[in-house]
Amino acid sequence: MERLTRYRVTTDYKGEYAEPEEGVDNADICNRLAELEDKLENGQAFELPCAIHDTLYTHKKVFGKWQIEELECWGFHCDGRKILFIDCQNAKTASSNSLRSFRLEDFGKSVFTEKDQAEARLKELKGNK
Repeated sequence: MERLTRYRVTTDYKGEYAEPEEGVDNADICNRLAELEDKLENGQAFELPCAIHDTLYTHKKVFGKWQIEELECWGFHCDGRKILFIDCQNAKTASSNSLRSFRLEDFGKSVFTEKDQAEARLKELKGNK
């Protein structure tokens, strides 16, 4: 499938939009984006919450005290239609006992892409104690 859209790095601080390459019609671009959106809505494609080697954050209780754990995404398990699990490992120790798996539903609840989100959730957990 021919790619219709391209990234363009601008040196202009205004960030002006790039024109399509010669011979590419704006209608073709819109149609392609609509096809991709249809696939997302129908479950034929999905957006990943993170990439391999991204840093993720979760909270855990160690010796009775809550703390933030920094993880590294190692891989994805999928059945061809959806992601089943996201595998992570402790980013600092990378020991075999630090392997963790999360479901997509866990993002925003027990695993986060930003440290400040994990810290906010940790405050909630401590407040509900």
